[in-house]
Amino acid sequence: MKGIGEKVGYVVSAYGCTHACNFCSINRITNNKYLVFSTEMVLKNISFFKEDVQIIRLVDANSFGNIKASRELGLEIIKAKLNKNFIADVRSDTVVENPELFGIWKQAGLSKLVIGFEDIHDANLKKLNKKNSRNNNIEAIKILKNLGIKIIGDFIISPEYEENNFIEIENFIKEYEIDVPIPTILTPLPGTALFKKLEDKIIIKNLDYYTFTNAVIETNLEQNIFYEYYAALLKKCFSNIK
Repeated sequence: MKGIGEKVGYVVSAYGCTHACNFCSINRITNNKYLVFSTEMVLKNISFFKEDVQIIRLVDANSFGNIKASRELGLEIIKAKLNKNFIADVRSDTVVENPELFGIWKQAGLSKLVIGFEDIHDANLKKLNKKNSRNNNIEAIKILKNLGIKIIGDFIISPEYEENNFIEIENFIKEYEIDVPIPTILTPLPGTALFKKLEDKIIIKNLDYYTFTNAVIETNLEQNIFYEYYAALLKKCFSNIK
């Protein structure tokens, strides 16, 4: 994918998140508040990067949690003619509810969006307190592809997965042509609601293994089989990145 190996500038436009997924600690950091930087401050920080830095990564957990502020920032970036390529994070329901916003951001230079799809079944999304749906995920994919914005899709692989679950995830990625699919293993981080829920089931408590590529909870499949399926999925995901 274009951008790999190039210089990247990192800019913050917001802190916190508008939601409280049980596997994430972001909302606790800001006491459930979503804090937005002023448009002037974000533009100033972007302007610090010289012309040789063409990629700006907005490092917010959710760059579009305040629609009014996001629209204003996008329009001001267009007006300023910054000529940068932007990468940011967004929820799929935000895309579905505000497609025109991402048309603005496409003009501003938005080239890639990171979306936490997490799972392909509504029941599993509910377990994660995602407050989103499979239909929203699919509709967001269609909207962004029509705009020409590439999708970096996060998927959470549960230790409860059986063979058919790995196959379903792979088929979803193929069918909807996720540009950069990133499957990680469900990891109950200390301080999250998920950790409290699963604490008694955790078999690895050494945080050195909390890399999102290790199952720290007992797997339904034999562990070596689980990792074989996971490794195969990773290989397939990364082999098609362009």
